[in-house]
Amino acid sequence: MTTSLAGIGRATDDSVGRNAFLQVIDPAAFGGETAFRDEATSLAETCRNAAPVKEGSPVRILADRAYACWADRIENCVPLHPEVPGRYGPVFARYGIDPP
Repeated sequence: MTTSLAGIGRATDDSVGRNAFLQVIDPAAFGGETAFRDEATSLAETCRNAAPVKEGSPVRILADRAYACWADRIENCVPLHPEVPGRYGPVFARYGIDPP
């Protein structure tokens, strides 16, 4: 199935997924951090409690996944690729670092 993307800024179907938008906002400039957190929390709860369009597929909140990932990294550290200890073994030895 081909979807027409005409009129929404993409020249071809091939360009889907190649764009990113990052917006950084200073909450202090817009009512303060407490007000921002309150509104963001309220919005997230509204999304979590919304009836899903497709049964069994609730609204996904990126912050939930990001927090879970962050908490896992704090608890278990960042997993290294299996080749890292071998490749960096000489560097670890040179500086007296125990390999992970």
